Amino acid sequence: MRRLIYFVESNLVWFVIIVAGVGLILPESGKYLDSSIAPLLVILMFVISLTFDAHAVRIVFRKPSRQFLAMGLVYGPIQLQAS
Repeated sequence: MRRLIYFVESNLVWFVIIVAGVGLILPESGKYLDSSIAPLLVILMFVISLTFDAHAVRIVFRKPSRQFLAMGLVYGPIQLQAS
């Protein structure tokens, strides 16, 4: 289980970037994932909660600009897709 968590943690950013790129280039590909979006989000939140530590919170409080960058990277594409 630790190997799986480490693999997902190490490659999650690249997976998200690739999936977002494919979604922007081929928006019709999302129709195939429509029924599995909710379970995928549950798995994503579970994996993120397993990798959460207090050090990350300290980084956010010391450098809040990183949090704003992360929010922009998350919610920016959502707004592009919604329009």
